[in-house]
Amino acid sequence: MLVLAEHMAGNPYAGWWAGLVISFGVVVVVVAVVAALLLYASRIGDGAGEALDALESAHEGITPLARLGDASGAARAALAGARSARASLERTG
Repeated sequence: MLVLAEHMAGNPYAGWWAGLVISFGVVVVVVAVVAALLLYASRIGDGAGEALDALESAHEGITPLARLGDASGAARAALAGARSARASLERTG
């Protein structure tokens, strides 16, 4: 470090060069970090798209189960009607 300081002592622009080199290094590091973040964001986006496709597929698979609930309600109503008719036949018979 002392050698660098002695070498820079005679050059009036040495501070500028050191600043430029340090700034270039900082910019390179920032670009690398941003590139890594963008890569991870892209991977997350791809995964989210696949998850949405899987969710849509699961929704299509569950839709018949909702209809089964409607059928169950209709069957219970029919059973209640049949019991009511049986009770009324037993009373008249």
